[in-house]
Amino acid sequence: MQTCCSPLHAFFRFDTRFLLVLALSLLNASCADMPQSRPLRVITLDSLSVVRGVGDSIDLLGRRPALSAQGFIAVQLMEPPSGGVAVYDSAGGLIKRVTRPGGGPGEVRNVLSAGFGPGDTLWVLDQYVKLHVFTPPPDLSFVRTVSLARPVEASITQAGIVVPGLRRNNKYSPPELRGWDGSVQAQFGSTAGLAPEQIHMGAVHLVDSSRLWSASTELYAIDELGWNGAGGRRITRNVEWFSDATRSTRMPWEERPSPRIVSITEDTEGRLWVLVRRAHRDWQPDMTLSSTSNRPLALNKVPSWFEVSRFFESVVEVFDAESGMLLATRTLDGTVFSFVSPGVLCAVNETANGSVSLHLLSVGLEWDTEQRH
Repeated sequence: MQTCCSPLHAFFRFDTRFLLVLALSLLNASCADMPQSRPLRVITLDSLSVVRGVGDSIDLLGRRPALSAQGFIAVQLMEPPSGGVAVYDSAGGLIKRVTRPGGGPGEVRNVLSAGFGPGDTLWVLDQYVKLHVFTPPPDLSFVRTVSLARPVEASITQAGIVVPGLRRNNKYSPPELRGWDGSVQAQFGSTAGLAPEQIHMGAVHLVDSSRLWSASTELYAIDELGWNGAGGRRITRNVEWFSDATRSTRMPWEERPSPRIVSITEDTEGRLWVLVRRAHRDWQPDMTLSSTSNRPLALNKVPSWFEVSRFFESVVEVFDAESGMLLATRTLDGTVFSFVSPGVLCAVNETANGSVSLHLLSVGLEWDTEQRH
């Protein structure tokens, strides 16, 4: 028996077919106008300033320079011969050497860190756990000394003195924010509630007085720690070149050095920037620089950064701090060893003849419009 359709049913059946064909046509047209692949984000680098030595060498022991709000640069100097801190303008020109060896007012021995505090005042921490305060550049006159209650390794920021997590006699203390009088203002995270792999003594970045980011020393893991024990987000990265089997190595020229997160920062757009130092892709052991070689002891000198830099490369990566999504990554040759501030990296160059220069690099993130693959 033949089924009969009303004119109304026939209209709806026709209308449905027509709409489906129209939708597919519009979709194909729109896809034809779209690029075949979404552009990638890329990390950009631009030179900001170059600072060169001033007689005695710049201290290259991984101690980052400090950048003031007005663009002045404070750099630690080797000790001996004279040590202390040198301050430069934004173009890399020397303004003044600050401090001299000794134990008196404004005198230091073995600078541990330097940074700019309130109003661009310069603060210098020495091995006697004293903070020496100087007026802002270019004057840089000695003001006073602040003694801290106990030995610390600290960095000086505009918000206060940041002390990373410490371990003494197998006991851990969490990262702290100290006030300008040296007193503890806040502790971040709580070691009692953290698993062993979450107890960090690595790079930290203070976002504000209520939270900071703290990086693990052996895992690619960065935790957001809140004021007085509160925990937050954890950002991790699972890559072959940074496995959870990382270990301490005696020297980078005897065994392949393990990767380490050496610096972190968060920018004003809510992005977390991470700097990892790892073995160079072409790394090979070099026993001629080994501390355990059979050469006479007198020949076992400390190698220069020019000699050592060929063993390492750096990886800069950026994450969305809210979601933890990786946005971009870039591998850098040479000795790039810290973020000086959000958006500014520090690199060191040492030539074969011993000439040392420190480079500040502007780091940014943009879309790759050239569709690189």
